[in-house]
Amino acid sequence: MRFWTLVRRAFPFAVVTAVAVSALIATPDTAPTQTSQAAAPRPATLHELDVPATQAPEVPAASAAPAATPSPSPSAPERSEVRQQAVPPAPEKTAHEKAGPEKDGTDEVATLPRTTVRPFSMVGVTWARGGEDFDVKVALRKNGTWGAFQTLDTDRDAEADAGPEVGRAGTDPLWVGSADGVAVRVTSPSGQRPTDLKVATIDPGRGSDVAPAAATVGQPKIISRSSWGAKGPTKGNECSAPVYGASTLGAVIHHTAGNNDYTKAQSAGIVRATQAYHTGARGWCDIGYNFLVDKYGQIFEGRRGGIAKQVRAAHSGNGPVNERTVGISMMGTYAKVAPTAATKKAVADLVAWRFSLAKLKATGTYTLGGLRLNRIVGHRDVLSTECPGAAAYAWVTSSGSTGLRQEVARRLAGSSSTPSTPTPPTTTPTSGKDIKSLAAAIGSEKLGKLVRKEWGNSVQRRAIYQNMDLLWTKAAGAFSVTSVVRREWHRTGEQGGRLGFPISSRSSTGDANVKYQRFQKGSVYIVGTGSATKAYAIYGPIFESYKTVKGTSGPLGAPTSTVLRDRTGYQRVTFAKGYMEYSEGSRAVSTWYKNGSSPDQLTVPSDRSVVINGRGFGHGIGMSQYGAQGAARQGKTFQQILASYYPGTSVAQRSGSIRVLVGDATSSTVTVRARSGLVFRTLASSSGTTLPTSSSGTPITNWRIRVSTADATKSVLEYRAGSRWRVFRDRIWRGSAQFQATSLGLVLPNGSVREYLSLIHISEP
Repeated sequence: MRFWTLVRRAFPFAVVTAVAVSALIATPDTAPTQTSQAAAPRPATLHELDVPATQAPEVPAASAAPAATPSPSPSAPERSEVRQQAVPPAPEKTAHEKAGPEKDGTDEVATLPRTTVRPFSMVGVTWARGGEDFDVKVALRKNGTWGAFQTLDTDRDAEADAGPEVGRAGTDPLWVGSADGVAVRVTSPSGQRPTDLKVATIDPGRGSDVAPAAATVGQPKIISRSSWGAKGPTKGNECSAPVYGASTLGAVIHHTAGNNDYTKAQSAGIVRATQAYHTGARGWCDIGYNFLVDKYGQIFEGRRGGIAKQVRAAHSGNGPVNERTVGISMMGTYAKVAPTAATKKAVADLVAWRFSLAKLKATGTYTLGGLRLNRIVGHRDVLSTECPGAAAYAWVTSSGSTGLRQEVARRLAGSSSTPSTPTPPTTTPTSGKDIKSLAAAIGSEKLGKLVRKEWGNSVQRRAIYQNMDLLWTKAAGAFSVTSVVRREWHRTGEQGGRLGFPISSRSSTGDANVKYQRFQKGSVYIVGTGSATKAYAIYGPIFESYKTVKGTSGPLGAPTSTVLRDRTGYQRVTFAKGYMEYSEGSRAVSTWYKNGSSPDQLTVPSDRSVVINGRGFGHGIGMSQYGAQGAARQGKTFQQILASYYPGTSVAQRSGSIRVLVGDATSSTVTVRARSGLVFRTLASSSGTTLPTSSSGTPITNWRIRVSTADATKSVLEYRAGSRWRVFRDRIWRGSAQFQATSLGLVLPNGSVREYLSLIHISEP
């Protein structure tokens, strides 16, 4: 019998279209369609549903249930106000929901079954302040199909010193795109129920033309409140006039959470919906952030009061910090994925501008709200929260040359770009402010015959010559693409393909034989000299990961291939000293080094945890089952076999216990399926109890070990017969205990059952 130990503990559980404007190509720089621009403005609309307590009285029979509230007619007028619906429409229940309230082995304290609502694009859950933390999950219906439950992030301890805008407790809002159904599950470790629990769904409405506000010297372009369609304050209350801090002391960087797959045209709607959630559901005076920045680098004016003034917002959960810092939120979630280059540039430009007005340096510390803070911090430095996400926080706090603090320092010193190796002078200009001036600088002899004259729009343009292409974008200017880079760029689909438009000329690296040219979505690396020169395009997740290990100057060295699909579901790029592989299923990038070599340093993030993603190959990395068998048949001793598979190691004996964590079993409660032969025992006892399969003639479906609500140092053994959980023979104890069976079904938090063979399941308080 093989024994596995699964420890009962609560672990965090991570659950992460371009619009054509011309015949040229659609890219992330694309502006909204003409239809959107011409549409009349319409404010965001928020609706709320009460989420009933799980133990609320049940409807006696299906026929007695109230009729479903009809969905509103598409032509019904929208009103910019909060609407409450105390009795939700008749729900659609799954078989698991019909079985009873227990879903994941913890106390489910409130449930809104699958409910059809009017279409919405953002969702959040709120409750009255007080009590403990609650874990909130929502499921959505999109295009007629219900999705799985996903966790909504919550700022823990946000009410501790939030200042005058405490409002209601709640989750971060989640941008969903488009949905018309919602279900909610709320669990609590102690069984305590939140008061006045509501789920809010928001239709973002429409704004007027989104146009950046006129920029002054040093000020980045900022989209005004009137442009994105902000709702004004209610007169006569405390929110009717902005509140200003005495001075600016620093900046706090956030993320809005939610999804990263929004389009540029949807960004203004996300801002409108966020304002509606903050004001209508959380009870704040206005949108919580001073500024919001999307993944395309667009900066949106947030809280009313003036973009150059120190307006008190509601972003940090600490009143004094809210009043004396600038709150900037990056739109999206950045737990695993770093902010885009456009976002980083916009945030650095914005912080530098505001710091220049306040005469602040990018570095240094100050004391405020009971905290000692750096001038630029992530939200997690102020409050117990994941915000702004591990990947974004690493950028904010990095001491490297590309970290936010260093970027702001350079801007304050008069430089807006990261120092780089100077490009060797060339007789052929490779960049310019527009295609016409660049073509004139290059000259007709080097350009060759004109193949197609310049065409495009106000955002992007292109001209084709015999020897090179000239391309221009409003954001980056004009650049030439020529020779081997041109052939590789054409192979990847030109400006509409994997790389997009060029955003730099050719640049040198630390290796004299390697150069590169940057594009919107990746780079083309030129490796070699003379006739042996080759060009390799790298883009997508592998490109982003390659940058994090310092590119060609890092441990992988220069690329030796482009992005290849070596087998179904996987992409790979080979390098001089190893390779990177991207799994399209898990969306993870793995790095492998030649001869087993790897970097000898690892940066541990501030939360002191390191996540390692890996996979098995056949029977795993290490000793091969059949390889070892073959060696034994050849007469090899076990010492020789071990030395072959594990060189440089020695054989020794160690005592102790080995515990294996099932990562999907994230609950603090252990729940298993009832079955014949299931044995329970505390580890303090040498004998066990064979558990029954029925109680008073009613079949028992599940058994569980859970934390006592009266004393967290004790555990309780319970069984489920029918729709209720009951304590088994008053079994309450301190210490470890286990379920044991030759085959055991572990119930996961999502309600699914995973079977294990020859398994002992240990639970510890």
